[in-house]
Amino acid sequence: MKIKEEDKTKTTEKRIWLPVVIAFVFLCVIVWLDEIIDLPVLLGGPKTSPNWLEAIEETLVIIVVGFFALFKLIRSINERRRAEEELKLHKEHLEEMVDQRTSELKHMVEAMSLRVVKVSDLEIAVEQLRDQLKDAGIEPVVDIPLIAGKNLRQGG
Repeated sequence: MKIKEEDKTKTTEKRIWLPVVIAFVFLCVIVWLDEIIDLPVLLGGPKTSPNWLEAIEETLVIIVVGFFALFKLIRSINERRRAEEELKLHKEHLEEMVDQRTSELKHMVEAMSLRVVKVSDLEIAVEQLRDQLKDAGIEPVVDIPLIAGKNLRQGG
């Protein structure tokens, strides 16, 4: 069962932006845990009093930076999607051009093969006329290039 290309893209987008959201939520939690649990004390530092205003400011900075990062990420995903669509259109157009040129070349080969048949028919007709002239006792004076070329190709 094939997954639609659109579903793949949405899944890829989730794989990209979901960790970013989780990371920013994690940062916010760390900021608030620092104020609630007093992390510096746990790490061997001096005891500090909770600074709720600082925690709110840090959380707002994290949220603003998070939204900016998500905005840039979503924009780059959309640009990539547009580029992939454009590439797909160019590929389809190129395939159409190749098919068209292949068709033209096939027609040219067919036309050339008909010409080769006609030239070989002419060679046979000229050879028959030469033989008829020789049978009538007339030696042909002009050497026909088609026959001369054929004799050279056949080695005789």
